[in-house]
Amino acid sequence: MTSHQNGYWLKLSLVNGVLFTGGSEKQGVYFETIKKVFQYVLDRNDAGEPFPLFAQCLGFELVSMIVSKDNNILETFDAQNQVSTLQFPSYSFKGTVFQRFDSDLIEKVSSSCLVMQNHRYGISPKRLRENDELSSFFRVLTTSPDENGKVYVSTVQANKYPITCTQWHPEKAIFEWRKPMIPHSEDAIQVTQHFANHFISQARKSPNRPPADKVLDNLIYNYNPTFSGKISKSFEEVYIFS
Repeated sequence: MTSHQNGYWLKLSLVNGVLFTGGSEKQGVYFETIKKVFQYVLDRNDAGEPFPLFAQCLGFELVSMIVSKDNNILETFDAQNQVSTLQFPSYSFKGTVFQRFDSDLIEKVSSSCLVMQNHRYGISPKRLRENDELSSFFRVLTTSPDENGKVYVSTVQANKYPITCTQWHPEKAIFEWRKPMIPHSEDAIQVTQHFANHFISQARKSPNRPPADKVLDNLIYNYNPTFSGKISKSFEEVYIFS
């Protein structure tokens, strides 16, 4: 989303949902673009058109800053290259992504380290509760401890919008293989798949049916990925745009 505004408004008109990825950029053009896209998501839903957002790691951090109206809302945590459990403050899963999980998988993700964390920032349950904007906007679904036992919010869902955010990385279990601590068990992959299916099921509710030729012109398949696994432990493939 680094193109001119007309370019990314066009791209938004061609999709049925938005993903905010991980990363490290919390300011400048990227943050300003994220704010505009987030407002676009709210506006589409307020107009009665389902339009989901899934935000992970940095994406969740930026959404927290936007919703709270506080760019200093985040706290520091020691959760880089860490596998962890997901702890459930409430076992009421109706209407959430975890409704897809059977009781056996809920037990496993609560007791076994099935998810990959890789962050230095986040927000504690206490700070989220004490911020009126965040506590009214989000429902906390899970928490997780960092390496020192300090607890942070790891999964949230918006109360009135199809917005789900994770501090952890669902995609790592399936797509990233260079870091040996990333869990690749069948259970870990099921967790990832449930999150993917949940997001896509929400996107399918969108009535947006853009022209096929416009969609084809803007698909990621128009670009070639570069294999980076030999020089990077973070990503197997990257897209390089000039």
